[in-house]
Amino acid sequence: MKIYLISQKLPSYYTIKVARDPNTSPEILAKILSRGKSDDVSYFALENPNCPPEALAKVLRMGNDDPISWHAVGSPNCPVEALAEVLGRGKDDDVSWFASKNPNCPPLAKIKWMRAVGLIGTEDPNKHIIEYDSKETKDEDLEKLEKLISKNMNWYKRAEKLKDVELKGKLQQAKNGFVYLDLPDDLINGLFAIIDENNISKPPYNQKKYNQIGAHVSVIDEKEIKDITIKEVGKEFNFSLGALKSTTPKTWDDVEKVYFLQIDSPDLENLRNKYGLPKKLNGHEFHITVAVEKA
Repeated sequence: MKIYLISQKLPSYYTIKVARDPNTSPEILAKILSRGKSDDVSYFALENPNCPPEALAKVLRMGNDDPISWHAVGSPNCPVEALAEVLGRGKDDDVSWFASKNPNCPPLAKIKWMRAVGLIGTEDPNKHIIEYDSKETKDEDLEKLEKLISKNMNWYKRAEKLKDVELKGKLQQAKNGFVYLDLPDDLINGLFAIIDENNISKPPYNQKKYNQIGAHVSVIDEKEIKDITIKEVGKEFNFSLGALKSTTPKTWDDVEKVYFLQIDSPDLENLRNKYGLPKKLNGHEFHITVAVEKA
């Protein structure tokens, strides 16, 4: 028995050339996108300046979580109602992430979505008695929250993704014996940007008195070294990111608060154990200091 496969012929307008043409009508671009395909033709139709906003909304109503939907929801021409509709589904998926970082995204829709996916907590309404009059009032705390969300949404996404990614740094040793995991300074620069506090500055690790080591993870203190030779200096060690936290240091003059990112690294724990040291330096989790608040 012979089986014949009959391929569906695409319309004459369904080509990259037509999709890219600045003279292509909005109606044709809408037809291209209405086919629901995640391909180059749809991409160029979506990027075409003539692409109508309602066509973007229709793409998103298909409920897909694919590259074309990501581009549609990230477009500055995407209708506000469509962005709110995507976030209203309460899903922790990529299309929702891209919707949340669109500059036109309604802040309240973003906040509700963040609550739905567990990025921010919710209050029990039975704990409070709220009194208000009929006049519209300005909620300054809500405005601050909206600005913070808009400013830092990219980092919410990156931080969540990076928690499951294994990173690496190179083990180095300072002249005084201090052993640390050397990291790119850009890591501090990026994390520093998400801390919404006044009077903070980057940690002074590029100064001479700190051996100009820059971004790092402390591994072995110079007081622990004694006559030990660390053979692994120059080798790479893996780690993964944890929570961003703050604390008040007891032995750091002129510093009121330190902001740091916890990391998890069985490799570094095993290294310390190999040289007869406890798994953790001074009993604390391994961490990356990202900012300090002066006293």
